[in-house]
Amino acid sequence: MLYTSLHVYDPALDCMVDRVQIGLEDETLKAILDALERGPGVKQLEVLANNGAGDAVRVVMTWSNPTAGFFCRVDGFPAGHIHYDELKGAYGKPCAPDARTLSVCLSNEVDIWRRGVLDPGNGMVTVYTAQRDLAYLGADAYLLDVDQAHSLDSMYLKLEKGEPSIYPLRVPFEQLLQIRPPGFEEASPQSAEQESAIDSLQRLISQMQQGASLDELDKPKTGPASGLR
Repeated sequence: MLYTSLHVYDPALDCMVDRVQIGLEDETLKAILDALERGPGVKQLEVLANNGAGDAVRVVMTWSNPTAGFFCRVDGFPAGHIHYDELKGAYGKPCAPDARTLSVCLSNEVDIWRRGVLDPGNGMVTVYTAQRDLAYLGADAYLLDVDQAHSLDSMYLKLEKGEPSIYPLRVPFEQLLQIRPPGFEEASPQSAEQESAIDSLQRLISQMQQGASLDELDKPKTGPASGLR
């Protein structure tokens, strides 16, 4: 599921005038991805979202080949862009009922921005990407539902390194406490078990990557390869 915030911009006022929450279930995501795979050309669709007042609004999404994503508009006003990789990366990923929407900066040689969600119960950040190796230098996240932020510090999150296309990234516990609302209940035992499973998966992937590196060192040197790979 893809769940995110879109900020509606009024060019005449030069400011954001509204924020809408959009949620695309896996069935809808699959239909969109299948339609994009069938052929090129401009595609447009409409989906329902909720604005800051809780009212239903229509979001018009228009496909753009140059940007490989959908430009969104609400009541004729621009409301951001959703990348194809975000749609593909969101498919099959869960979303907590009280999830916080994020914009995540993934760092390798260059910074790549992707949407995501934070589960405040266990501090796990699901990043909407299907591309590998985008965050091996780390990642930062910024809350998109800023009207719920208790302070400026709680709008920014430093995430641990990982492979967001495979498993969620983690928010340090100290920062997690800052963004939890007053009276928030601690994660249930089931959430703790899920967190332990993610830790095990992270360790396994790390061991596999280290093993691949050792295999490369054991290979005989045959000289530089010609051409680009």
